[in-house]
This record gives sequence, C-alpha cells and structure tokens, in this order.
Amino acid sequence: MVINEEGTTVGSYRTAVKAANIRSFAMGGDSQLWFDKEEQLRVGPARVVPLAHLAAEYPRVHNEILGLIHKRPTESVLDLLEYWFLRRQDGIDDPQVVQLFHLLRNGPRPLSVILKELKLTHPMQFAGYQLIEREIIGRAALTPTDLLHVRGDFAPWDVDAARLAAEVFARMGGWTTDQLVERTFEAMTDSILAEIVQFLTGRQLVGRDLFSLRRDLGRWFFDNSFYPTDKYLGTNIKLQMPLIGIGAPAGIFLPSVANALGTELVLPEHYAVANAVGAVAGSVVATCEAIVFPRSNEYIAQVEERREKFARFNDAVQFARAEVARQAEATALRSGAVSPYTKVDEMYNGTDYYRIRARAVGNPRLMSP
Repeated sequence: MVINEEGTTVGSYRTAVKAANIRSFAMGGDSQLWFDKEEQLRVGPARVVPLAHLAAEYPRVHNEILGLIHKRPTESVLDLLEYWFLRRQDGIDDPQVVQLFHLLRNGPRPLSVILKELKLTHPMQFAGYQLIEREIIGRAALTPTDLLHVRGDFAPWDVDAARLAAEVFARMGGWTTDQLVERTFEAMTDSILAEIVQFLTGRQLVGRDLFSLRRDLGRWFFDNSFYPTDKYLGTNIKLQMPLIGIGAPAGIFLPSVANALGTELVLPEHYAVANAVGAVAGSVVATCEAIVFPRSNEYIAQVEERREKFARFNDAVQFARAEVARQAEATALRSGAVSPYTKVDEMYNGTDYYRIRARAVGNPRLMSP
C-alpha cells in the first residue's frame, strides 16, 4: 500500500493527515438522480434514502408513488418524488422549523407538499438544507439502487414503487424506463473512469463545456478513448493492472469500468462485506479550527476562510466556538457519522489571541448498496 505523507484527497480537498494514497468521491447506490438547469441527468453528489426502501417502510409512500403514474411530466412531479422525513426532533424554536416537525411527525411527506404547507416555493427560503446537513431531517429520492430494483440486480424492498418512480422520472427526460437505467449507469461509469484517470495521472480533467470540448486536449483524449468519434485519430487509455473491487455494488458497477479500461476485474472472496467490516472497525472524525485576535479597536474571528469582526473579545470567541462546532459536526455528518459528539478546545497563544479547535467524532452510518 502506498502512504501519502501529505494526506489523501477527498473530492477536491486534501487532508493534512498521513494516510493511504486514495481518492474519494461521492457516488454510489444512494446517490440522488436529478436534472440540472440544462436538463442533463446528474448522479449525486447528494446522498438520499432510496424510494424503494422508504416505500417498503411506509405504505402511504408506496400508495402515493403509485398514484403518480397519471401525473403529467412537469418539474413539480420531481418534488413529489423527493420525500423528507424526521430523523430526530431538535430543540429549535424557529416557527417554520416547528411547523415542519409537526408535518413530519406522522411520517415522510413529499417536498412539494411541505413547501405548500409552509407557503414557500423553495427549500432555500428556510433552514431546510441545514436541517438535512445536521441529519435532523432525512431525504429520500430516486437513486441507482431504485434502478437496480427495476433491473432485478438487487431488489430487497419495494420493486413496484421503484419501477413507478423510475417511469415518472424517465418521462421528465423524454425517455423510457430502460433508457433512464442505461443513461444512469453510463453516467456512473463515466464518472468512475474520470476519477481513476485523474487519480493515476495526478491531473484534473476539465469539464465538458463547449470551450473545453473544442480546445482542451486532455478532455478530447479522454472522451475519444472511451467514446471514439474522431474520424482521423484513434486513442486508447488502458489500465496496466487489474481493477480490484470491494463493497456490495462492486460486482454491479465495476464490470463496465474494467471493460472500458481493457483490464481484468478482480472481486476477492467476501468482497461484498469488505466496506461494512471497515466501517464497523473505525470512527468518523472531523475537525475545524479558528483563531481570534485583536486588530486596531476590534477583534477578528477567522474560521477556515470565513472572517468576522466584533467589538468585544468575548463575542468573537463565542462566535468562533459556535462556528467551529457547527462546521466540524456538519463535516462529520457529510462523511457518514451518526449523531457525532463534538468537543471544543481553546488554546491561549498570548494576549487576547486564541486558537479554537472543534473535533466531531461519531460511529459510521451503515448504508445499504
């Protein structure tokens, strides 16, 4: 195993802790399917509960999804395919949040219904996404796991709800359900290929905007290698070693990746539970640091890249303590921690100069494929 002394890479961020040389990115069976502003299908990075799982737990959700089959394909239908549910009720006294808790007390509700009841048009108009980030509110939507139910590769939950939800979603793109399944797994294969190439080369691929497609050689070479279109030049990217897969979805998602890279896929014995064993054996840890220092007649609280000014030292320290705790907890939750415990320490570095560090630790969430 190769150890990187400078830390590993998680998405576009590099950690500062010595670790195995790995690259992590957000994509899996619980990645949300959605359409961007250009009406292009996207997979993730948001993690949600598969609709098949939610419908299996709540018969009302099952019936509501089946009732969508006669709905016209409009943007509001997608809001009917996104459910919010209460994970835990926090002591928040904001009137809209209290009303949201009341709405969800008897089970999950579609996002469109929630917005209508709160007399809003978008979740950004209140603290909805912050509640999701803190895992007070959970979300469910269409995922690759639902499409695996449709295809029959993995179907422990509500197949009918998954099939109907996929059909309704597919109509938004003008596709059949089979076309949605095909496009989704093609998009996932493309993302995994890009991550492998970027990890092994240490170079970033530019996006697929019009300028880069015409001007950037790296993007052209990548696309022409896996999706050849040039009538004069043939290109090829080949992995010179086997691709080893672990985790339950590896046998489903990786064969097409290995085939595209012209290499062998190796699935070790008990590969399906390897990630689960690793998750149980470790804890999720996240940290955030701030400094508080005087400048002229005011005090500065610097938390990561955010800087705030205060007239009083105690106010600056109080803000810094609350903000590092919030950011550490949010990072731990995004990393898969369940109800992390957060500890804040203050280190006195001289006259009116403080370094404040928060450390959030929690057990990892065990997710289904």
